[in-house]
Amino acid sequence: MDRKRLLLLAVIAAAIAAFFTFDLKQYLSLDFFQASRARIDAFNASHPWQTAAVFSPSTSPSPRCRCPARRS
Repeated sequence: MDRKRLLLLAVIAAAIAAFFTFDLKQYLSLDFFQASRARIDAFNASHPWQTAAVFSPSTSPSPRCRCPARRS
């Protein structure tokens, strides 16, 4: 094996070890995602303008965007 493959294998092994060492599987559960969504929805309900300000620039096209024009 060359050095690149050994390095890749070491990184993957370290990631797997960190996953189990730090109990990161709790962040991949359905309960965690549902609780996160509930917190986000509550924040959105109490701060609608701040939420809109955060997401509006990322969803609208940039003036520098050179998207191809649609032709009919």
